[in-house]
Amino acid sequence: MLLGVVLIKLSQTLFCSELSQNFEPLYPKKIFSFDNDYIIFWCEIKEINYNSKISIEWYTPSNEILFSVDINLLNKNSTKAWSYMKSNLLRFVSNNIYGIWTVKILPFNIATNFKFVKSHFNFANTTSLVIDSYI
Repeated sequence: MLLGVVLIKLSQTLFCSELSQNFEPLYPKKIFSFDNDYIIFWCEIKEINYNSKISIEWYTPSNEILFSVDINLLNKNSTKAWSYMKSNLLRFVSNNIYGIWTVKILPFNIATNFKFVKSHFNFANTTSLVIDSYI
């Protein structure tokens, strides 16, 4: 009896805050704040020779799982998958939201990180600030 081999290959992973109309990542980054509407984990998977499933798990800086998403992969050469979180929801789901977050993708058992900070801008050491205005 010949057993089939399930082969899927993780080609690329990254974080961004927007996707194009073709679901390609725009503006890859690793640092997010409430200034970003979304935190998107995007990946490309290749060499899918059997209908398979991946799971994307989001972990807080305290290493507690916040949520997990299962994605069914169809039998084709390449597919793109993503999972996202609305940053504004973080105000309500965890006491420890600032710091290094981890996203794991299974069955690859690969983890990648992003940082969530209070703000991208630090005006503490600024002596003057010029703001453009239109009349």
